[in-house]
Amino acid sequence: MRNRSIGGILAGILLILGSGAVSAQTAVQQTQERYVVRALGVKVGEMALGGNENGSTYKVVSEFTTTGLAGAVAGVRFVLNAQGRIRDGRFLPQSYSEDMDTGERESRARLTYRNGVARASGPDVDANRARKVSDEQQRGAADPLTALYRVFRSQPESELCGFTQKIFDGDRLTQFSFGAPQRDGDRVVCRGEFRRLAGYKPEDLAKGPFALTARYDAAGDGRMRLQQLRADTIYGPATVTRK
Repeated sequence: MRNRSIGGILAGILLILGSGAVSAQTAVQQTQERYVVRALGVKVGEMALGGNENGSTYKVVSEFTTTGLAGAVAGVRFVLNAQGRIRDGRFLPQSYSEDMDTGERESRARLTYRNGVARASGPDVDANRARKVSDEQQRGAADPLTALYRVFRSQPESELCGFTQKIFDGDRLTQFSFGAPQRDGDRVVCRGEFRRLAGYKPEDLAKGPFALTARYDAAGDGRMRLQQLRADTIYGPATVTRK
């Protein structure tokens, strides 16, 4: 489903979770943030994320673009959209789409859901790859953007972390988990890990787990707002920091 030629740095950041401003303006009522993405200490791009919740449903849109880079990852742009239902604090996706431009080629793909199982469609979907992850394995998994939103959304402290989330992107099944939030003055830190579960070559499946750290500060409206997510990858550390 994804073009692997965009470079491991971006894949490590975006696949762990997953993601210009026009798209981020269209769906935003509750959450609207912009982030700087760094890998190995170097800025590789910027991400905008917007989300709208009405109590029982949600919509999220995110755009990622590289900045100031040369070579394999220059000119890369992702636009991701997801929507679904909210039930008992769980985000249940109904549809997900990604529009990717690597500077060399464009690709589009879509996931639709029935009974918690995703089906991939689009001209760039590899059906043989998708079949490497069974329906039972990926049942209940979220799409990459819904998973991203669950971590990045501003939320009450009582809802921070302390959960495990499977992610299926149409090709590969992964999982991240966070332990209970830890207070550090006015800041809350959540530590966890990212694991590969299925859809990988055996030698790649054996790599990991990778450490995750999410840091939240008070937003002044009774909610906590993500300031930074740090992820270890096979290429080194990557961070996503709120502007």
